[in-house]
Amino acid sequence: MPNVKPFDIELWIKTIPTGDFHYKDVLDGNIDAEYYGKLRRIMHDLCHSA
Repeated sequence: MPNVKPFDIELWIKTIPTGDFHYKDVLDGNIDAEYYGKLRRIMHDLCHSA
């Protein structure tokens, strides 16, 4: 995940899921568990930026 940017996650959310999903499913589950904290922070920021 070091090279994954918030834009990549936002694009995935806008184009791939067809309903509810768990944060661990983002980017088709290709994010190592050690980066879940960073992923949750990015998703939090995306949800609260609007």
